[in-house]
Amino acid sequence: MSKKALFIAFSLMGISPLTLAENFCSKYDCERFADQIIEDDSRSWFFNRYDRGSAELVRNSVWESPSGLKTKYRVNYTYNGGIRGWAELELRDGEFYCIRYHDFPNDCRTGPKR
Repeated sequence: MSKKALFIAFSLMGISPLTLAENFCSKYDCERFADQIIEDDSRSWFFNRYDRGSAELVRNSVWESPSGLKTKYRVNYTYNGGIRGWAELELRDGEFYCIRYHDFPNDCRTGPKR
């Protein structure tokens, strides 16, 4: 069964998208995943240095769009020894799509190629 079909089935059973998002983060450990993505991406930062392990989940959501099932969640993190920032990660059909940062919220960075 496709993820889209699962989303529709859950909706018909009365399970909200928020519940799906919470289950996603419980299953996949969103903070650890965000920490890994930010750490990898931060290698390309010119001035700032990410404080490894500082990602903390703030909120998440799941919704259906014409291009598939999307999951978006926001984490707070620190860099340069305690300066606070946030990042928003977007997944499409369960795969990492891009990350946005507080200082460039319109820039959807795909991160380094793995």
